[in-house]
This record gives sequence, C-alpha cells and structure tokens, in this order.
Amino acid sequence: TYMTEILNMGDDDGPDDSDMKENNMAHFAGAGVNVDAGGPPEDEGPAEPPSLGDMVARPPRGVPFEPGPQPEQTEAQGKDNSAWLSWDGKRARIKDLDTYLLNHRQRMKPCTAFDAMSDESNENRLFGECNKEKDFMHFDSYVAPALEQLKDQFPDDYAEYYEPYCEALNNPEQEKCKYLYNPFNYVTQPENTHAAKYNRIRVGASDADTAFTVSMALACKMKEYGSDVNYELVWDKPHCEADYPGEVIDWIKGITL
Repeated sequence: TYMTEILNMGDDDGPDDSDMKENNMAHFAGAGVNVDAGGPPEDEGPAEPPSLGDMVARPPRGVPFEPGPQPEQTEAQGKDNSAWLSWDGKRARIKDLDTYLLNHRQRMKPCTAFDAMSDESNENRLFGECNKEKDFMHFDSYVAPALEQLKDQFPDDYAEYYEPYCEALNNPEQEKCKYLYNPFNYVTQPENTHAAKYNRIRVGASDADTAFTVSMALACKMKEYGSDVNYELVWDKPHCEADYPGEVIDWIKGITL
C-alpha cells in the first residue's frame, strides 16, 4: 500500500522519490489521508469543495508543498464604533464616558430606575415579598421627599405617586430588608459574615440594566477588605450573558489546584 511505501522510503529496495511521484501522484496528509496532487480529471467536471483533510494536508518530506483549494471568504458587515471608540493599531480606547454611554451602553430604565413609579418592577415584587405586606412595594426613600419638593411644578404626579412612595419611609421592616439585600453591609464586616476569599465578577460592556459602576464599586470594596477579586467587563456582551465559554472553569481550577 501507499502507507507501506511511505514507511519503507529509507530501505534500499524501496521506491525512490521519483518512482513514488510518478506512480502514485499523491501527497500524504497524515494517517489515513491521501490527497491527489493532480486534481480531478478534466472530464469529471468541477472539483468538490475541499475537505478538512485537504485543507490541512502536507506532503511527505522531500515533496514540495503546493497550496490546495482555499475555502470561500464571506464578507460581514461590522458595526461602526468610531463615534466612541478609537484604535491606535495596538489597542482600542474609549474616547470618553459620555459618548460611550450615548452610543454603546445607553440607559434602559427611566427615572427612579429599579423602584418603578408604576410599582410593578421585579425589585418592587422582591420588597413586597420581603415585607409580606403586599405583593409589590416601593422601597426608595429618596423619591417621596423629591416629589414633595416638586409638587407645585407637577401637581398631578405628586397626587398620584407621593403617598405610595411614603410606604418606604419610616418602615422598620423595609429598612431591615434593605440592609439584608445590601452586600456592602457584609463586605465591610468580614469577621461576622465568613466572607469568601475569592470572588469573580463579570459584567457585559453593553449591559444597560444597571450602571457598571455598581459592580465596580462592589469589587473595589471587597478588594479593600482583603478578598481576591477577579473583575472584568466583557466586550460587547449584554445583561446576563457576560462571560466567555470555559473561563469560569479555568478560574476555579486556578484557585483550587
């Protein structure tokens, strides 16, 4: 067989290189892969698309390498990020925070954010379940005083929203819930909370659900109190999808092995 001839090339009785090229006209591309160096006969029509074996094929020692057929290239329309991103040939830089937020990480939530004025956000549900008073509850203690100051300018909004937001004021159960849900209360008391030594945080660079400064502030505070923090923004990823396949496993191996 041809494989046997390849293995016996060093024997005195075996065929020399010229005999092999004349008799076989083939290139050896690895175990079980033979690539015809001459291509298909003219009467067989156009060649089939190259296989993976064709594209990685290399000839045996002493036989010149001739590039085989190349796969077709497909052009894809990219995004124009020049409004907020610059490239110096080595690394990309955000031009300034305002253009970054305006063009790439636009705000998604209106004023009052998580404590929605409609009292229907998931966070409103969370604090309602925590207090066990009703299904949804306001929790932001800054909104009611702000509405009080603006009542002459916005009397209709004041009439509709002031009283509901007052439920977040002077409410001991509400204050207890806010304390429990705030991680900073535990990070700053590691002796009382058995804080983890290692923490890994990933946030999408285009996550508009919350400001990236929230997670960054948490990472900085944990680092300040002795935690080994692995924090990164993941390029062009939105909310909840901010990670690269396999990296969390590599991180776990790195801190355990």
